[in-house]
Parts: sequence; structure tokens; C-alpha cells
Amino acid sequence: MVHLLWCTLRPPLFASAHGKWMLNAADKNRITTHVCVDDDPARAAVIAHLRSVTDKWRVALFKPPYAGICLPLYALTSTLEYSDSDVIVVASDDFLCPPSWDEYVVRKLSEKPGVLFARDGVHDPERTGPGSNIIVSIPIMSGCALRRMNNIVYHPAYHHFYSDNELFANARDLGILVDDRKTDMTTFQHQHWTVSRRSFDHVDGTITPQSPIDGGVYRRRMAMPVEERIKYV
Repeated sequence: MVHLLWCTLRPPLFASAHGKWMLNAADKNRITTHVCVDDDPARAAVIAHLRSVTDKWRVALFKPPYAGICLPLYALTSTLEYSDSDVIVVASDDFLCPPSWDEYVVRKLSEKPGVLFARDGVHDPERTGPGSNIIVSIPIMSGCALRRMNNIVYHPAYHHFYSDNELFANARDLGILVDDRKTDMTTFQHQHWTVSRRSFDHVDGTITPQSPIDGGVYRRRMAMPVEERIKYV
């Protein structure tokens, strides 16, 4: 089974992007979509879309105390029922998927269970030295990897930023990172505003001021051993 996890504050963009993900799936019957939204109107809009494209879905209503993906995503992963051989994909409104993406992730992670470090069309796989901004921007992992990380993808210690840097570090330090980006050209294209692939919007304006705060959290947490980093009380 493939669990497609999605936290959104942009229901119209979600509907457009998710519709494309389902159209590009080789077998949408093996995909269950789990969505987290923060209010009832968004929940109604998301449910209306999901009913039009799939029979397998779940929508959670969660109002975090601050904007950002980390707490809403943990609300999904901490209650997710999955097996070690399942695949978990964390999508977002500005990611495109390759054709037959579900077939690809199932095959890839059956061969090499772990956290898949996929190409995102933005970050250069050749840049891995000191000072490089190494992030897992689209989390794709086997169920056993999520379980090894205590159901934490982006740690709730963060609001939003730098959580993807820590995901890379955690997967690397736990020995579960699957990085074939130099030989595997499969790309989940990130349409990020910083590379002019979409416009900066109200959601970006809400979360961007949190970046310096999250940067400080990241620097403090990188001094911790990985077994401490994957705890959450």
C-alpha cells in the first residue's frame, strides 16, 4: 500500500496538484490519501475533491498553534496505520510527480527499504560538501523507516524550516538513507517560489518569518545524538 500524506492551507491548489498525482499513478487503487487541514471550510473543499477522484482517503482537522508543516504532519504520521513494507510519500501543493510515480516508489523501496532521497529538480546531487544545503525536500520512505524514526518525518521541534535538513541528517545517521540521485534521474519536481516556478503567496508570507527561529533550533539539535533527535514527548 502507498500512503500519500498531504498537509495543505491551499485547498484549490491541493485539488489541482492531487488530481495530477492520481492521474499519473499506475494504480490508484493501492494509494490512500491522508490530508490534514486547519478549518471546516477547507475540510469540506478537500473532501469534495477526494470523493471525485478516489475511494481511499482520510481527512484530519488539526489547528496548530502556529503556521508550518511539522505539527500537522506529525498529526498524520502519529496516527497512521501502516506495515513495514508500505510506502509513505509526503506530498505538497507545489510538487509534481513523474509518470507511474507509485510504481516507481514501490519498486525502489522494495529493493532498498529506507528513506529515499529523490531528485527534486532544485538541489544539485553533486553538491554534498560542507556548507551545502542538503535537504530531503519530498519525504518518501518505507514503513520500516518511518517506524525507525518513531513516526517522525519533520520533527515538531520546528515550525517549518530546517526540518528537511534534519530529516536528511537523521536518515543518514540511522543508516537508512537511500541516495541514488547520481544514477537515478527520476525527479519529483519542486515548483518552489525561490526558483521562480510559482509566485510567493500568503502562506509563504505567514511561514517565512519563522526561518531564523527554526535555524537556531536546527543548530542546537545537530549537537544531539540521532537517538535523541528522533524522540518526541
